[in-house]
Amino acid sequence: MLRNFRFILIIIYFINHTYSLAQDTINNKGYEDVLFLIDDGLSKNYELIKAKSKEITLTLKLFIYDESKKSPAVPFVLNHFLGFGIGSWSQLDIGGGLLGTIGGIGGLYLISTYDYFSFYRSLGIYLLIGTWIIDLISPFTYSNNNNRKLRYALKISDKTNLMILPNVNVANYGTVVPGLMFSMNF
Repeated sequence: MLRNFRFILIIIYFINHTYSLAQDTINNKGYEDVLFLIDDGLSKNYELIKAKSKEITLTLKLFIYDESKKSPAVPFVLNHFLGFGIGSWSQLDIGGGLLGTIGGIGGLYLISTYDYFSFYRSLGIYLLIGTWIIDLISPFTYSNNNNRKLRYALKISDKTNLMILPNVNVANYGTVVPGLMFSMNF
């Protein structure tokens, strides 16, 4: 009976939370403006995003942040396996993309042009390895900087987050009860 009651409370919470998020979205016209400005370019529209984010609630700010933050996973994999800054280009990181492309092509040029025991061939190998290492670090640096700038533009504290985590409890007699755990920090 208690288990059914908890399940009903979780369902009611989800319905209420979904309804309140929908009401916040309907009542806040600034929400769509902020999403459009972020898609148009965070750096270009930083001040406008900062001004428009005053009009929206914290729940919507957190929702916008979760939707708009950049993940380094795909660019990391692309840079790891393909190299030449392709992952950085996919992330729209011009600096990392140029560094990876120029370093990779330059290293391959030095390796393929000079003799086997040449200083320039060794330099090309070191350049290629160094560029590859930088390519592995670059997506994380770019995404962290972009996400920090997004948090500041939306006026969200670094310590503010909303998490919904899976939770598994072991009840009496080894019965496993799956559930969700909510955590919101300010």
